[in-house]
Amino acid sequence: MNTFDFDVIVIGSGSGGTACALRCADNGKKVLLVDKRGKDGPGGTCVNRGCIPTKALLRSVRALEDIKKAKKFGIEVKDFDVNFKRVMASKNKIVQQLNFGLKQFVIGGRDNIELRVGTKAEILDGHRVKLTGKDGVQEVTAKDGIVISTGSEPSMIPAFNIDRKNVFTSDEALTLKEVPKDMVVIGAGAIGIEMSTIYNAMGCKVTIIEAAKDVSPLLQDASMSKLVAEHLEKEGITVLTDVKIEKVEIVEDKKVKSYLNNGEILETENVLVGIGRTSNIYDLGLENVAEVKIERGKIVINEHMQTGVKSIYAVGDIVAGPQLSHKAQNEGVIAAENICGNKVTLDYSVLPWIIFGVPEIAKVGLSEDEARERGIHVLTGYIQMSANEKAATMQETVGAMKMTIDKDSRKIIGAILYCTEASSLIGELAMCIKKGTTVEEMATTIHAHPTLTEAVMECAKKALGTAFHK
Repeated sequence: MNTFDFDVIVIGSGSGGTACALRCADNGKKVLLVDKRGKDGPGGTCVNRGCIPTKALLRSVRALEDIKKAKKFGIEVKDFDVNFKRVMASKNKIVQQLNFGLKQFVIGGRDNIELRVGTKAEILDGHRVKLTGKDGVQEVTAKDGIVISTGSEPSMIPAFNIDRKNVFTSDEALTLKEVPKDMVVIGAGAIGIEMSTIYNAMGCKVTIIEAAKDVSPLLQDASMSKLVAEHLEKEGITVLTDVKIEKVEIVEDKKVKSYLNNGEILETENVLVGIGRTSNIYDLGLENVAEVKIERGKIVINEHMQTGVKSIYAVGDIVAGPQLSHKAQNEGVIAAENICGNKVTLDYSVLPWIIFGVPEIAKVGLSEDEARERGIHVLTGYIQMSANEKAATMQETVGAMKMTIDKDSRKIIGAILYCTEASSLIGELAMCIKKGTTVEEMATTIHAHPTLTEAVMECAKKALGTAFHK
């Protein structure tokens, strides 16, 4: 009778890997959680180099914005200054606190999870993994499953000459020592808009370059993208769309030239490359398991998160779909449930995503254009946030909300929010889509007053022609 060292081995301690390890442990499994990064500890990109540090910096931006508009509320602030060193220190403290809590209390609070950081893992077959770390080389075995959750890294695009000093990625943008005088940001997606918002607020002259016709092209809604672009411009950010950067040249330290395909050359201190992430699927020993297939840089899985080797699972940025922390977490849980014998399947039909700009951008389900392309008879609701009384009291009336409805079934099938606290509002709409809520049900559900969530109800009423604001 074979004996195994662990029930489950999870490679990568980011959002997906940690979620998988925790769920497996809570189901009584003995789990080994390994991560090759020794400096950061657990948490992956989200906690250490992505979601959390970025949102911490955006909170500093929010504090700065509150000070700037305090006079509107009768508060006189005579002298204030941005201490960028302290802004970064505040961000670092938040990351350290979350990392410590994750390691000591969340993972460390479970006796049946063993965490090893600074340890490289190589898959030998469906049950064996070779570990290389500070204690040397060791072979360990897993009875029930091996889960790959190694995440992604910023792509090193050759034409952009990324040196991580003058031309850098989002990783370096989170660790700068000083605010650049000016900067080109390549890409108007989540990274581009969030980083542009941060550094523009800190005093940097920012130019965003987007190859698509619209900013935040994943919105798939030209009118909402236009609102976003107009506000970015109003805040002092230059936005160039339908333009590509052919190459980036580092002339000297703090002097970089960006060559656009329209013949224009932009010279700035820095360039931030906010597009492209490469899945970490190499140097994992996948050549030892030929049945694990890779297509377009992603590991191929079935609806249970299984690869071609049924005991090997893959979750997060290394599989197809948007590279989102909450998607990875969900996939980690699905993998764990299947490992534990519960047949749970993958469902991407309701997957909200957010860009944490100022205001925030959020989307779930289908845009109007996407629905029409699918042949759906569409009804839409649209409301400007200036019509919301809570937003008025906050003096944060920039933006709008748009709802997509299937005219035949009456069900809400999508929504785009561009407003303050969009990240908190999108959850209600995600639940409505998942549960098949009709526009009439939303319009007649009493929402407390005055709240931002009333805008969701009013948006449904606009679709029906029953809203107070016509």
